[in-house]
Amino acid sequence: MTLLSAIRAGDLAKARDLILSGADVNARDADGFTSLMIVAGSGQPQMVELLLNAAADVLILEPRMGATALHKAAQSGNREIIKRLLDNGAFVDQQSPVLGNTALMDAVLHKQEDGVRTLLSYGAKTSIRNHWDQRLLTSPRMMASIQSRG
Repeated sequence: MTLLSAIRAGDLAKARDLILSGADVNARDADGFTSLMIVAGSGQPQMVELLLNAAADVLILEPRMGATALHKAAQSGNREIIKRLLDNGAFVDQQSPVLGNTALMDAVLHKQEDGVRTLLSYGAKTSIRNHWDQRLLTSPRMMASIQSRG
């Protein structure tokens, strides 16, 4: 079993054993995703913690769209994972080189209110424009809801 297959299976114990045996935590699957990207997008906070403790790189870009693990976490809206990635060096306003979207843009596009709120609390900018010169696509209703909840 590889680290990537243990990650996909959600097998924390096996992933830990493989890391202790020297598995590369930054290895990519056939699509170019790292283990950290996979678990950040699928909402596995314990697995994220394991990988971060094993020095997984939070800044690696996947090759198709140029997303980071933070973009993946924002798309799934997991507040805990977003915080862990940001606390471990992820750049809150990192733009994907393909689309130019930030994690905040992805959270809004995927209607992840908790993710939007968390990214804003870390200082994510709403004024950044993507490669089509579009600014954050927020609905007034979502922003009003977020602002009213603090």
